[in-house]
Amino acid sequence: METEPVRKKSSTDWRLIIYEKLKNNVKNLNTDVQLVTPEYDNYIKGDTIENSKSNLCTLVKVIDKLEKCTSEYCCILGTELANFKYLHISNKCNDCINETDIYKVLDCKTCSSIKNKMKDCYSKMTDIIHKSRDCINFYIWIAKLCQKYPKFRHVAISTNDIKKVGYNYLQKMMCKDEALWT
Repeated sequence: METEPVRKKSSTDWRLIIYEKLKNNVKNLNTDVQLVTPEYDNYIKGDTIENSKSNLCTLVKVIDKLEKCTSEYCCILGTELANFKYLHISNKCNDCINETDIYKVLDCKTCSSIKNKMKDCYSKMTDIIHKSRDCINFYIWIAKLCQKYPKFRHVAISTNDIKKVGYNYLQKMMCKDEALWT
């Protein structure tokens, strides 16, 4: 008797399930309560590499003391990591020289190339926060999503689920539901 091979479920099924959980979480936020987080809204990024390094050290100490790291602190950490990386880019290309959005500069292939010693920058970030390059990039893209979609920082997130879904998928889905996330 021949048996039919087991079929894998579509990869979008589990991604959609996780995204729907995030959507339900944001829909269940109490909108009567002002969705302003004093720590995030008042956070000031370091204006020099040394200030940024000091901010990162302070954030790591705060996060280590917390029993459960909130998405807000992931966002603040990602923002400062992005800022630290941005401050290390000394040779910005012509398109990015006057760019104010640090995430656009970080996404630029020319500015984030070897000539700007990004490998050294990641090594310094790893030494400061004791996380891998992948984890650093994860925090940076969480911060990027939170900047574009402010309600995302109030959602209870499972970092494992968010990593599985991936930035591009979340970006695409949140763009479709932009009114919900902004």
